[in-house]
Amino acid sequence: MGEESVDISVIEYFKTGESLDKKKKRKILDLFKFLGGGESPTEAVELTVRRNWNLREAQLKAVYEMVKLVENPPSLKTGSPEKKLVLSVLISSNLLSFVVRLLWIRVPNECTENSEPWNAGYFNSLVVLKHILTLPQYTQTNRSQITELNTVEAVLDFCDADLDLLACYPAVCALKTLSCLHRETCDKIISLNALPKLGNLISKDNCQKMVVKAYRRGAQPYEKRVLRDRYDQSEENFKDFTVPSIADRELNVLRSWSWKMQMSASIVILQVAEQSDKYRKLVYKDKTILKALIKRFKTPAITANDCNMSAMSMKVVGMLGLSEELCWQLMDVNGIIRYLEDGILLPDNGPLNSYLETILQLSTHSGRCRNRLLESEEILHALARYMFSFHKEIEGPALRTIANLAESEDLAKNLIKCGVTPKSMAIVITYHQHSSRQIAEKIEKILQRTCEKEWKEEEVAFGSKQRIEFFSRLDEDQAQSLKDQGNKKFKQGSFDEAVKLYTEALNCVPYCLEVNNARKDGSRWWVLPAVLYSNRAQCHLNNSDWESALKDCNEAMARCLEDNDESEKILLKTMFRRSRAWMELGYLFRALNDISHCLRNQTPGESNFQSYYWEIMVKYRSTCGIEPIRRCGNCVGGEGDKLKRCGNCDEVYCSRECQVFAWELGHKTYCKK
Repeated sequence: MGEESVDISVIEYFKTGESLDKKKKRKILDLFKFLGGGESPTEAVELTVRRNWNLREAQLKAVYEMVKLVENPPSLKTGSPEKKLVLSVLISSNLLSFVVRLLWIRVPNECTENSEPWNAGYFNSLVVLKHILTLPQYTQTNRSQITELNTVEAVLDFCDADLDLLACYPAVCALKTLSCLHRETCDKIISLNALPKLGNLISKDNCQKMVVKAYRRGAQPYEKRVLRDRYDQSEENFKDFTVPSIADRELNVLRSWSWKMQMSASIVILQVAEQSDKYRKLVYKDKTILKALIKRFKTPAITANDCNMSAMSMKVVGMLGLSEELCWQLMDVNGIIRYLEDGILLPDNGPLNSYLETILQLSTHSGRCRNRLLESEEILHALARYMFSFHKEIEGPALRTIANLAESEDLAKNLIKCGVTPKSMAIVITYHQHSSRQIAEKIEKILQRTCEKEWKEEEVAFGSKQRIEFFSRLDEDQAQSLKDQGNKKFKQGSFDEAVKLYTEALNCVPYCLEVNNARKDGSRWWVLPAVLYSNRAQCHLNNSDWESALKDCNEAMARCLEDNDESEKILLKTMFRRSRAWMELGYLFRALNDISHCLRNQTPGESNFQSYYWEIMVKYRSTCGIEPIRRCGNCVGGEGDKLKRCGNCDEVYCSRECQVFAWELGHKTYCKK
């Protein structure tokens, strides 16, 4: 069957949206059966393909047309019922058998002037496979076919960017889907000793280095065409910073894919670890994976991709922590507590939730594991702050973790020292939702048992009289008035007076809105408590009282993690202020995390964030070098490529243009300091 038949049988039926009767479906089935070699052994098909150039061209043409149909069909919208119908028809025509068969065929990667090389067939087959696996009606009924075709083994062969520049991306994505759907995939990964391969993929910068190296080695014409065609799909991944784009489009797509490969490989590892303690131990013992995870935690979260990978890496740690033995190893040998202390301060809800959920998981193990967490004042203070958040994904795990830690007979009293008191519990019980109130009441009962003496002392200090006085003095109008007075003093430069007024306002500000004044989404959260803490923090900064500024910024952050514009606005200001406090105190890693959050979420036109980012980055690089953040100091691009060092400091750039641009916009101010 020649190339013309491929066009007639596949292109016309689907591109025109023409309905498919039994006769046409049968013709498509015969087509794929013929192109895939039917029941013939793979070796026989491979031999035929080597000899029959027309068959080879027809196979490549068919799978290429399938990609156009499943990715960007002219008449079918992504995710539409029509597109799903097209895929269903193709699947019923035994498309899976055809594309997997192509993945197993090994022939020379040569081509004519008007044809594609055989490697193009690998890429296109994997893209089609990736789309097939997303269909629920397929995955629920065809698990046996996936096994019979050795699909997992075929896909794993391509999970290496050094071997094939393009095929690695859809291969890893397909493996992710397979691992989420079938436990057998995880079993195959273990039996084939594929964990090191996955570890190499998630290693920081490794994916970027692999794809850039392969590209610099010489991309083939079809590879360049594929990358150019997909550039528009990748642009959204490069909007973290408003800077002139000087990287070429093809490399941008590859770098975008490299991040997706890292995320997909991390999800595969997570799925493997989820299966059993035996598999968790194998994941933990794999040096490439453990090294990659630790390296990720040591990397500041500069871009959104950094945040996402940090969150996913911590989810893997949380999964490993299901094993009490591994939980202790992570704490005692790998020092995971230090990374938890950094991560629990991240201002992005996604990563923060991952760190909180991991701490929650680790806290389920009694004895030494739980006590090690209770020895960390930073974690305990953070948990005590997050109790007051109205964001369910923050408040929920914080309260449940406190309930677990309170069970410790030895160190539960540390919770009380760090802010888990009758007063704080009364606030949660009074103002928060029913589920939170239940956990708070449970915490009270546990601490009354495990810390009887310390809890009674706190109850005396916050007795019934003090409780009545505390709640009766809460007054929204008075708090707002004191805040306005504090703002006036601040503008006059009377920072000490402003601090006093903000403090008075905090003593009488209600913790949330009244029920009848709740927000449209039903939340009783309101911005004033966060604003008061943040404004007072700015006064402390102006007075060079860095520790007090830091404490107030932490309190403000815990109260402005909601998903609305009002909350995000005050969070941005607070993180800018906290980054300064961190820098002055010498915590450059945390300062970079905060200022990078500001850069990612800034309003276009803001310049003070960029300038301050450069100041912190210069100091960070002078201490830690290039390796933790191997990317351009201006556009945060150039991942995986050779970078050019500034002549006067340790900053690096992807190009001369970026270096000049950064110099003129402010790098020269900090470079020689």
